[in-house]
Amino acid sequence: HKLKDEVHAMFTDSFESYMQHAYPYDELRPLSCSGKNVFGPKGYALTLIDSLDTLAILGDFTTFDAAIRRVIREITFDV
Repeated sequence: HKLKDEVHAMFTDSFESYMQHAYPYDELRPLSCSGKNVFGPKGYALTLIDSLDTLAILGDFTTFDAAIRRVIREITFDV
């Protein structure tokens, strides 16, 4: 269980850093603690979307639920 706990802690730290320093940008720039969009100036919060499956696999359903609600409420793929 030690390895599982370490992986969970590392993911949680990374996810929280993204949410604090880079959301709603696509990704976190770790050296500057700033966000960057990779698909145009608007961005799609790709790290948030990409993290959904990991949150579910890790069993962090509270954060998963909050993230899903945020995607539904704030992210659009309209061009």
